[in-house]
Parts: sequence; C-alpha cells; structure tokens
Amino acid sequence: MNEVLSLHEASKISGKSLATVRRWARESLIGAKKNSSGHWEIPTRHFKAYLANGVNLHEASMDTKDEAKAVQNEASRMLHEALNRERKINDELRAQVKEKDSALLKLTFEMKAMLEDKSGGIISRWIRS
Repeated sequence: MNEVLSLHEASKISGKSLATVRRWARESLIGAKKNSSGHWEIPTRHFKAYLANGVNLHEASMDTKDEAKAVQNEASRMLHEALNRERKINDELRAQVKEKDSALLKLTFEMKAMLEDKSGGIISRWIRS
C-alpha cells in the first residue's frame, strides 16, 4: 500500500466525495499536506486512523455503520500487523544481544587467562601496562 494517498484515492477508500475529502484536508482533519506540485498528499496510516476514530467524532460524515466497522477492522488489523513486526524485530535483537554477550564472555575469559599467565610473555606484559 502507498505511504501517501491523493485526494482521489482517499475519496475512493472512504466512499466520500472528493469535495468532502478536500474539506477534511483544508480543515487539517486528516493530516494532509500539499506537495511541491501543490497537490494534497495524505499519509495512509493517518487517513485510516482518522476514519477509524472519525466514526464516532463525525458520524454524520460516514455513509453507513458497516463502512465504519470495516474501517475500524482494517485499522485494527494494521495495528496488529505492526505489533507483530515489532515483536519479530525485538526477538531478533534479543538473539543478537545474547550472541554478543556470549562472545564478550569468551573474550573476558581469554583475557583473564592471558593476564594470569606466569610466563611473562610480551603479550601479557603489554596488556598489563
């Protein structure tokens, strides 16, 4: 899905007229901004969130309650997917940290063994100083 929507795309998604979506943009209800060409761009996730929350705040602007429920379900699905992605990233980061901790522990034991070496080799003298 696109990161940003045009007014026309937002109109199709919401089932509202182009004039209604343009008014929402002018009134800063949907987080829209004009691009360098002077055309409105609406962040997709802001628009979906507006539709999901806007159902209660602007019920007169929704065609049917079924549409409102569908939009809320879509927003909920999107949030659930984002949460799952974040969980996967966290699991991957935890695995990386565990791997680094293991390597650090191994290095610590190797350094300790070198420092305790009684032979007085060049490496142990260099590390001690």
